[in-house]
Amino acid sequence: MHVITIASGKGGSSKTTLTASLAVLAATEARVGLIDLNRDQATLTAWAEQRGDDNLQLVEGIKSLLTDIRLLKRSGEIDWLFIDTPPTRVETIEGALVAADLVIMPSRASALDIAALVPVVQLCKSRKKKFVIVLAAVNPARRDLNDAATEELESLGELIGRTTDKTAQVEAMSMGKVGFELDKSLRAELVRIWNTIKQKVGAT
Repeated sequence: MHVITIASGKGGSSKTTLTASLAVLAATEARVGLIDLNRDQATLTAWAEQRGDDNLQLVEGIKSLLTDIRLLKRSGEIDWLFIDTPPTRVETIEGALVAADLVIMPSRASALDIAALVPVVQLCKSRKKKFVIVLAAVNPARRDLNDAATEELESLGELIGRTTDKTAQVEAMSMGKVGFELDKSLRAELVRIWNTIKQKVGAT
């Protein structure tokens, strides 16, 4: 079982949107589990329940994250486990990082979003955890901003792709779907990110 944690130090960074999109792609190939640690909002939980996909198992009732993940691995029931984290609870984020085979860090192009990523990068380095970065919710018209953000993010770690900001992303989540199911033009960028993730954990 491959464990993927999606983490950032700031809300609104597209963590849950990215988690859902990657999980849907993974579910076309394997059995997928979802853990929603952002209990205050529980957006991923609501999305998964609305979607009702038998190949996307919402793992609830987590008491001890590391212990429960070990039990999931032993069960052999899940091939990919995606963990969505809250933005500000450092202890919760750190626990999810420790459990991960790979950490995905989405960040929007703003200076505040990029700055909020720094403590998570430092946590990964201190824990010797592999991580990659995704430039999320990109507005193609803001070329200068996107270029500057790309440079800043690449100074923090490996940037493996970007996602485009379109209304389909938000609309889809409210329907139990993901953006590329409503707007096919969004699919290629997510597939590239997903393929890179598989390479990083040796799943290709």
